Amino acid sequence: CTVLYIAVSAVATGIVPYRQLDIPDPIAVAADHAGLGWMSSLIKLGAIAGLSSVILVMLLGQSRIFWTMADDGLLPPFVSKVHPKFCTPWITTIVTGIVVAFFAALFTVREAGSLVSIGTLLAFVIVSIGVLVLRIREPKLPRKFKTPAVWFVAPMGAISALYLMVSLPWLTWERLIYWFAIGLVVYFGYGVYNARLAPRRIAGETGWSRTLKIAGVIWIVFGSLGSILWLARYRMDYIPGPLGIVIGAGGFLLAWSLGALLNLIAQVSDHTHARHLMMEEPGNAGKLP
Repeated sequence: CTVLYIAVSAVATGIVPYRQLDIPDPIAVAADHAGLGWMSSLIKLGAIAGLSSVILVMLLGQSRIFWTMADDGLLPPFVSKVHPKFCTPWITTIVTGIVVAFFAALFTVREAGSLVSIGTLLAFVIVSIGVLVLRIREPKLPRKFKTPAVWFVAPMGAISALYLMVSLPWLTWERLIYWFAIGLVVYFGYGVYNARLAPRRIAGETGWSRTLKIAGVIWIVFGSLGSILWLARYRMDYIPGPLGIVIGAGGFLLAWSLGALLNLIAQVSDHTHARHLMMEEPGNAGKLP
């Protein structure tokens, strides 16, 4: 597929100057410039069919990713429900289709393409780095396939994806940060406690202390996000100069300080509750300091 896409791009740039192809429908423009008559419409129809199949595969793949995450405990159990007749994750399929349709109607083709591109590239970066991490942490893990020259391929994959991400507009980065922040909240608020690989529950942990920990994570994530957006985008419009930088840095420090404080309170609560549980056990009364 990669070779075919490169070949089509080479032919298109040979027909039309590449500066004129920075549009949502470059294949259609190239077909019109080629003067192929009725074949031009056939090429456009083929391009639409190709895009439709790609979108369908992405929707099916995303719904299965959600199902796998739920099966691993990173998402609530209802997400992994399978249809009794068709044996497919029908809930995630419907939700994914609705969300994609909503944003497709909300954004322009260029905006939607940029958003999909930056999300896909970020996934490539994370996967490339994850391969290296697994090689270090689990060197003897049984693998059906081992990436050849992994210490060259994986870093170059991450670097090339990051390079392409840098070329995307700042608004796309801002939207990525929003989604990434929401993902962090879901992970640290739910997944980190319920994942199959998660450590056993802390002795004495209560619903109240867990709520404090989640609140701390939310405060850190969105407080840091607000500070970054202020420094990168809004500072020059409202408070340029050193004062704007101080405000952004202060907001960042405040977010982490309050988040750490909430986590500390939760840990003290867990410790206190654990002591009470131990004192209530037969034979432990009066033994704890």
